[in-house]
Amino acid sequence: MNKLSSIAAKTFYDITRKTYLLGLLSWEQVIHRLAFLYELTDDLTIREKLFFIAGDDIENKTMEESDNGDIDSNPECDAKTPACPFSSKDCSPLALIVKNIGRKIWNFHQYDHDFFPSIPHGKNSDGVEKLDVYLGWVYKKSQQVQRVKRREIIFLWNDNKFRKFSLMEIDWYYTTYPLYRWRVPNPYKIPRKLKS
Repeated sequence: MNKLSSIAAKTFYDITRKTYLLGLLSWEQVIHRLAFLYELTDDLTIREKLFFIAGDDIENKTMEESDNGDIDSNPECDAKTPACPFSSKDCSPLALIVKNIGRKIWNFHQYDHDFFPSIPHGKNSDGVEKLDVYLGWVYKKSQQVQRVKRREIIFLWNDNKFRKFSLMEIDWYYTTYPLYRWRVPNPYKIPRKLKS
């Protein structure tokens, strides 16, 4: 089987990412495309990026395809309308509202240029406090005022909607601000799911 060149693979990835962010692809269609790209590229940086974005989903999709041989139906053709992975009433592709983390309501926004205290981070409903979703610290301006319980942060990261939302924000920030110095070597490696 012929493999895609590095430039072709990056172009395919960028087109998939942008069409998803515009709402033209469902998450299932994105997974299908990423699994396809994972199989057709030898570029290790792209393969690592794809695996960190949707590792388990990609492995499952490639295993299904190898079991079934050729795919009978194309999910892109079956979709009547593009679906958003966020189906709750509280959120849209541009905003996510999370309740009862530290007994407060937190708003998360896509395309947030502010990097403090983390990417992504939540803003309190009154906009005064910010939540670091990795360490659990709550900040008022730049002062740490409290810390959210560890089990609440685990609960937050165990939520699939929040994980997808976070990866979209990380990806957007990574491409918009390529010179930003992340506090971890690989920003796409988000906390794994744990038992609380």
